[in-house]
Amino acid sequence: LTARHGHLQRSHKGVVDQLESEQGLRKTLQIEKEEAAKRIRLLRAELAGANEGIDELRSDIQKGIEERTSLNTMLAQANVAMQSKIDEVVHERKAMDKRCQMLEANILDER
Repeated sequence: LTARHGHLQRSHKGVVDQLESEQGLRKTLQIEKEEAAKRIRLLRAELAGANEGIDELRSDIQKGIEERTSLNTMLAQANVAMQSKIDEVVHERKAMDKRCQMLEANILDER
């Protein structure tokens, strides 16, 4: 009986040790699970912040495109106005050249 009692005590101690080990592992896994959940929340918050930054950049890019389009339109209008003025000046210059030629011809005729 004593031998059997000793064997049962050792067996019981082994079972208790195994249960304590399993409980320790469960506790460790629970802690790791909680830490992973915290990390996931932090990463989600970082991702949300990055997405906000991307949205702001997209908005800035869109504004830049609109400003460039507006400037290109103004530049095109200025080019049309400048070409029109150049054409006007060239026309006036040709008219003056004709008048000068007529005046020279009149002067020569008078001589």
